[in-house]
Amino acid sequence: MTKKLSLTYASADDLVLNAIINGLYSFKTKEDAQQILAGLREKFILSKLTPADSKDSLILWIKDFEITEEEKKKYAGNFASLFIEQKGKKFTLLAQKIPTDIKNHPQKVYEKSQHPNWGFPILRSVKKGKKFKTTEAASKELRILQEEFPKTAVPGAGKLYLMIYEKAIGKEKGGAVNKYVLEIKASPENDGFIIDYYLNTSVPKKAKPAEEQPAEAKEAQGKFTTMVELRRAKKKRTSPIRPITPKE
Repeated sequence: MTKKLSLTYASADDLVLNAIINGLYSFKTKEDAQQILAGLREKFILSKLTPADSKDSLILWIKDFEITEEEKKKYAGNFASLFIEQKGKKFTLLAQKIPTDIKNHPQKVYEKSQHPNWGFPILRSVKKGKKFKTTEAASKELRILQEEFPKTAVPGAGKLYLMIYEKAIGKEKGGAVNKYVLEIKASPENDGFIIDYYLNTSVPKKAKPAEEQPAEAKEAQGKFTTMVELRRAKKKRTSPIRPITPKE
């Protein structure tokens, strides 16, 4: 049985959602507006508060949606009710913010640090085996990680080399930073792509230092060099001076 592709949380930069947020849609029929909402249901993770049998509205958590300056300290987005509204003989789609306690938000502002841990939203979804329709969609996730942690992430072709902070294993206390490779691969079912992760065990080869010459070889080489220089100096002293012939 083919698994369904994982849904994602909505973002205010999505073209359809951006048009709804700004009230730009205009439909001749209510059914046309309902089709747009139906498409969003298939694309994004719905809030549990969304009525299961409603075709005229739904509730999404939308990243970067109507965040105030005060909310930016903790909030990464807000919940919104998307609904159909009739204007004269036509219809439109609108979005209304639903204030909700931060503890009920699926994503929060992540504290900046040099190394991410497995609680970072993208890494959390990687561990869960999130599936992508295209390699471009997966690459976007890796690019976000590289931009968020520029000092500890190195991009590669379809890969990202990343240092991740994680709890120590066994009796060790505290935590440790380990080097990982995040690599885009086809899903086991071949119906999409995943971001695989594994420890980076490759160690760069160090350049071999130049071999030290034995003392005897150094001494012999020094004597030979001295002899050559003495011969050259002697040759210069014994070379005859050619007379200068005046021109006619």
